[in-house]
Amino acid sequence: MAIDLLDTPLRVTWDLCSPVQPVSAADTLEIAARLVEAQLFYVTLERTPLLHPLFRDVATTLAAAGCQLLVTCCGSVAELSELKELPDHSQLLLDVGGFVTTDGVDFTALEQTCSTLCKRGVNYGLTLTPTPERLGMIGALLRFCLHRQIPRFKLPNMRINDNFSPTLRSDLLHAGDIERFRQLAVDFPDFSGELQLDVHDLFLWEILFPNGGAPRSEYGGCQAANSLAHIDCTGIVHPCLSWPQPLGSLLRDSFYAIWQDVPRQKIRDSIAVTPDGCQRCRDYSLCFGGCRGLSRLEELWQGRDLMCAGECKLSD
Repeated sequence: MAIDLLDTPLRVTWDLCSPVQPVSAADTLEIAARLVEAQLFYVTLERTPLLHPLFRDVATTLAAAGCQLLVTCCGSVAELSELKELPDHSQLLLDVGGFVTTDGVDFTALEQTCSTLCKRGVNYGLTLTPTPERLGMIGALLRFCLHRQIPRFKLPNMRINDNFSPTLRSDLLHAGDIERFRQLAVDFPDFSGELQLDVHDLFLWEILFPNGGAPRSEYGGCQAANSLAHIDCTGIVHPCLSWPQPLGSLLRDSFYAIWQDVPRQKIRDSIAVTPDGCQRCRDYSLCFGGCRGLSRLEELWQGRDLMCAGECKLSD
């Protein structure tokens, strides 16, 4: 697999807040300056960024440099009180995970929060990290978006922590979960043309868009350390949210320097190699092994995406 290597990524997620590793104001502003210097197209501020004391400064700096800014929000009272700090033309992503209970989604609370956002004129969408338990909620959330005319719904990949393990291993999607989701999707509403549905994982995307009805410009294969990158709260660059391997620090080097250095090149070289679990698979030219970060968590998968059953046809 050959993918042109970019001088800097197009999309970056940044953990602006951290409850355990507070960063000085000077370092926070230095990281923001490095992102501006890299001329990024999209920046998503993660981890309750509205509660950061320098949120307005950081967000305004990025927006003024032409970055399309996404700001995540869990819907807490404290976050909603800071909505006035959102720069013009930025978009809020309301995390539905904050409204999930043991009985499913608390749609009453979600409705109230969405009403608050609308009254305050906030441009917002919904986001939900898929887990086995949450797959059954997606259909109802699609209907909710259509009913409220919410323009965007995002299904991101699972975040992996710095110890290279998910918060709960049971939260990871596997092949059996994907097959069950395939049956659920039969009853999903028609959202084409009315809702921008962003699906990070290829296997989920194929089910939700069986006729290829949505563009998937990044697939060419795993884009970690190419068009995607993640910045932790201390300024360390990682290949993506699902691949926490330090590539360099923005408090020491420019994004360009980190992107040209050996650790990043090793990541791309490893992605270019066909995983053992994908050898002779006829479908490899379509998925290229899927998510390479998550695949490192399970040795039994031999490097292929955890959502692949490994039962596809083999080439002669």
